[in-house]
Amino acid sequence: NSYWSLAGIGNASYTSHLLALASNSGIRVGIEDNIWLDKQRKKLATNSALLNRVHRLLESNESQVMPSNKFRALVMS
Repeated sequence: NSYWSLAGIGNASYTSHLLALASNSGIRVGIEDNIWLDKQRKKLATNSALLNRVHRLLESNESQVMPSNKFRALVMS
């Protein structure tokens, strides 16, 4: 009865997102974990770009983001 998410720092963030998706866990996203959008460190990340990338990964795997109100209801029950 626990809820967890996976995050990676720097170059490990994208790989951790894939692993989290494969293990059906939560995904932590944000520029506090990774300021680069690419491994070559040529394109600076934004929170919006990082979220969009995770949304594309979810869509390509026929998965969806859990709405925050549904997650709160699960945690509070």
